[in-house]
Amino acid sequence: MSKSNETPSTPRGDDPQVVASAESAASSNDLEEVVQQFWEKNRSLLMGLAAIILVAIIARNGWAAFQAGQVESTREEYAAADTDSAKKAFADDRAGTALAGVALLQIADNAFSEGRYAEAITNYDAAEAELEGTPFYDRIALGKAMAQLLDGQMDAGKSGLQAVANNTSTVAAVRGEAIYHLSALAKESGNMSELDALATQVDAVTPGSNWAQRVTLMRAAAQAAAPAEMTGEAEISFESP
Repeated sequence: MSKSNETPSTPRGDDPQVVASAESAASSNDLEEVVQQFWEKNRSLLMGLAAIILVAIIARNGWAAFQAGQVESTREEYAAADTDSAKKAFADDRAGTALAGVALLQIADNAFSEGRYAEAITNYDAAEAELEGTPFYDRIALGKAMAQLLDGQMDAGKSGLQAVANNTSTVAAVRGEAIYHLSALAKESGNMSELDALATQVDAVTPGSNWAQRVTLMRAAAQAAAPAEMTGEAEISFESP
């Protein structure tokens, strides 16, 4: 009898698709079992990690709320400091904050207005250290320069005014005021060329402003007074703007 040439069929149990499916199922079961074993073995550790993460989230949000409360508390303390001594105590207690700097600036302004210029300079310096980089900084530099002038420190005061007047990053209104005070010094010393230059500068920095108008009037007064002095006539008196 001749042998059959048909290729023997592969037994069903050895079918590659069946084997692959079985292996996949086994693998899936093994994975589930491994995960389950891992979970059972590390349940405490995972729960602990979850708790730590939750605490961290709460702590972060709680810290933000705490900071907000601290800011509000600081504002209330600042508002309650209604004397120089109270402001100084507040500034010492809240050193490193903007409100501490503002409190020191107020102390300096109070000293300036009362003619205590040396004390004003000291507190302007202290405020400057707290408020560097803030909108108050130029204002402090101007106040300090004026206090130096009135305290008899003419060179330091004039140098301070020039620094403010020539700083292009300074607010125009503050520069204008500095130029005005420099103009008053130039007029007082009879330096007409400097006064002319300052009048030109203030027109460029803050044209049409109150400070520009004051410098223009000041220059006109100086120009009108000069011929009278040269001819021996009575000096024309102009009220300071």
